[in-house]
Amino acid sequence: MQLDFKSPPTAGRRFVVTVTAAAPGEIRVLIQGRVIREFRCPDPPCHEEIRIPKAAGGKTLTIQYRHRSGELNSEDLPISS
Repeated sequence: MQLDFKSPPTAGRRFVVTVTAAAPGEIRVLIQGRVIREFRCPDPPCHEEIRIPKAAGGKTLTIQYRHRSGELNSEDLPISS
């Protein structure tokens, strides 16, 4: 899984990310371990826009990608205030 974004995640703003993977799968977005969004990625790369809550500054945004095979990739990004 590879993540591409122009601006880092910032509290109270939209975070636009492109997720590139070798095979179709499912994407899960978490803040401090709490799921805020889940969606399928049937034909990578997938482009998503995620609203980061205002109170999320200083927390961690995790993006997980689970391939159809069950393999899980994960990346953590700090959320700025």
